Amino acid sequence: MLRMVGSILFTLFLPVWTLFIGTVGAVLMLFPQHITQWVGRIWARGVLVALRYLCGITYVIKGKENLPTTPCIITSKHQSAWDTVILLAYLPQMSYIYKKELGSIPVYGQYLPRMGMIPVDRDGKMSALRDMIRRVKHQLDKGFTVVIFPEGTRTPVGEALPYQAGISALYHECHVPVIPVALNSGLFWPKKGWKNPGCITLEFLPALAPDLTRRQFMDEMKNAIETKTAQLVDEVRSNKQ
Repeated sequence: MLRMVGSILFTLFLPVWTLFIGTVGAVLMLFPQHITQWVGRIWARGVLVALRYLCGITYVIKGKENLPTTPCIITSKHQSAWDTVILLAYLPQMSYIYKKELGSIPVYGQYLPRMGMIPVDRDGKMSALRDMIRRVKHQLDKGFTVVIFPEGTRTPVGEALPYQAGISALYHECHVPVIPVALNSGLFWPKKGWKNPGCITLEFLPALAPDLTRRQFMDEMKNAIETKTAQLVDEVRSNKQ
């Protein structure tokens, strides 16, 4: 019962909080990206607080030592909406690569480009890929970390979609460290159903080696993410037995 009540309260809270922050911070959309990112981090941290007190969901971040001090590309498993919230709250300057359809979401969609997020047209083929690479290089040159979900969408726990080949183009064109990320957020904030109390784990993994071939890069990235993700999921399930 408490799980259901908490989930309902959070579902009511999220759009109200988003509208409030979007309205109060609307004038700041005219300011530079570091200002609009500050507003975005306030929103994200508010979501994390609400998850803790309404749903009993906390989190722990591991592998912080694997994050370089220079700009990098993060390739993350994507099981939950939580994944976009935590990285916005945690990383000081970051840009997501997001599907352009999200731009149609009221308030949220208008903030994305102002915060330096990078839309991608998944049906645009080579022209869309070239545009994405150009935008990513621009943000990296400004000192931003770029985050991409290589599966392109949320996947249920225990499943994996094909990894999009565009990430290998970024790896070879941008010449910055690529950091895989594993997590188990789908156990606690699934795409459908009630939210489950507990502690989410997100882990930054060691950077992938430079100068890999495209096939080697894709294989090593997917193996690192999927293997560690499965381990993090199994740890939670084993502790519940």
